[in-house]
Amino acid sequence: MKILIVDDDSIKVDYIKKYLSQLSFYDVVVSKYRNDMFKKLQEDDFDYIILDNNFPIYEDSRPEKDLGIKTLMLLERSRSYQNKFFKNSKIILCSSDEISETFSVPNYLGNIVFDSSVDMKPSFSKLLNKEEV
Repeated sequence: MKILIVDDDSIKVDYIKKYLSQLSFYDVVVSKYRNDMFKKLQEDDFDYIILDNNFPIYEDSRPEKDLGIKTLMLLERSRSYQNKFFKNSKIILCSSDEISETFSVPNYLGNIVFDSSVDMKPSFSKLLNKEEV
């Protein structure tokens, strides 16, 4: 299974990659901003997309608040137009922010509130439907 992580915080990405490897997910690609995410989605298919909620649109721009939620909605609209992007990718929001909204988006699996002081492996395991190793 191939996973795309979209997050500009390299420390958080390292934690997420650690939890994914503990669940036997090794094919992980990282994008730090949204335009790069689109490029990667054009080049390859991903089973899962893990989105931060606040990340930049462009390489040298500042993180934009709630860009993960906006991107989730954009991905779903694009899917409904049968765009090559995001065919059947399942989407997870993983942010340090509490996201209280619920989304009725077919391929949205849920939100993980990231906290580096807590073992996040069970949260990832649950959403990725993976038995803990």
